[in-house]
Amino acid sequence: MTHLLIYLANPEVREAIIAVLGSLVTAGSGLFSRYHRAARRHSERKLDLAIADVAFLLAVEERYGELLEKHGLPNSKRTIRAQARTDGYAWSGKFTPGRVAARNSHNGELGVELRRMMARLESAAEPRREAA
Repeated sequence: MTHLLIYLANPEVREAIIAVLGSLVTAGSGLFSRYHRAARRHSERKLDLAIADVAFLLAVEERYGELLEKHGLPNSKRTIRAQARTDGYAWSGKFTPGRVAARNSHNGELGVELRRMMARLESAAEPRREAA
């Protein structure tokens, strides 16, 4: 133990120990930062996938309603959603197609894909004019 105290009494040894500790802290913070960024990117990809799935399901719901109306049945989207709520499911409304497009309009591929999908849905809903 006394040998350790003798070494620590030397200013050059203390400077070397402080330099090593500083390098370890710097390396550790860099690793933590890279891990945090990677984890965040992974979470963002999962969120984008979930939002795309919600957009898909909303498009399916829209098409199903159109199909019901085409066969003369009432489009009961609100009734079906109310029944789902009574079954214990909740709809936050935070990921509607318009809100998702607004969220991703600045630089997301998902926003572009969502707008394309909505344009396709709107064009499919319009009656086609036959050439005369």
